[in-house]
Amino acid sequence: NLLPAQVKFALLPTMYRILATKGEPRPLDGRENHNETKDKKVFMTLLKYMVIFATPVAISIYFFSEPIIHIIFGKKYDLAIPLVKLFSLFIYLRFIETPFSLFYIALHKHKNLVYVQGIASSLLVILNLILIPQHSVYGACAATLISESIFAIMLVFFGSKYLVWNLKDVFNALIKPTVSGILGFVISGCLFYKSHVLIQVSFLLLIYLFSLLIM
Repeated sequence: NLLPAQVKFALLPTMYRILATKGEPRPLDGRENHNETKDKKVFMTLLKYMVIFATPVAISIYFFSEPIIHIIFGKKYDLAIPLVKLFSLFIYLRFIETPFSLFYIALHKHKNLVYVQGIASSLLVILNLILIPQHSVYGACAATLISESIFAIMLVFFGSKYLVWNLKDVFNALIKPTVSGILGFVISGCLFYKSHVLIQVSFLLLIYLFSLLIM
């Protein structure tokens, strides 16, 4: 979870330089100016790398949470397995959100980011009040996942008006690694289901990278 935050801090000065001339008038011939093209290219590159890294991490943690917990902590922590599965999806969302929140800040849209975060935080409080009394810690995890999903969706939709990304490009960046990750899990699970978890994860990563290159 710390890695997306470190990426954001490391790239923020670069984003400020790239977006310094954002908002300048377009050329009279109607062509897209160089800076706007560069904005989109940098954003999509960052998003693709974050998705490519986050997908196998989230899939591995989700599907192999039981053996991972058994290896590290033993069977006395079995009750944590479904919680770890839920939070693997949360980690995935944190990676995906990084490029969007980074561009909000670099575009000086801090207020917009605060409003979106405020809505998500308010939703989290409401969901906690509803779900925790009924489902205890599982309710807290579900509330976190739902509010974080809403936060990510709002970042994508509300930020598309700044012409740095569009919904089609975002979808294309997300779909290929997701399909490759699921394909890697299915194939490695079928062929090596009796093998050690490290062997399964290793082949999952190999199949994932291979199918991603093909796509």
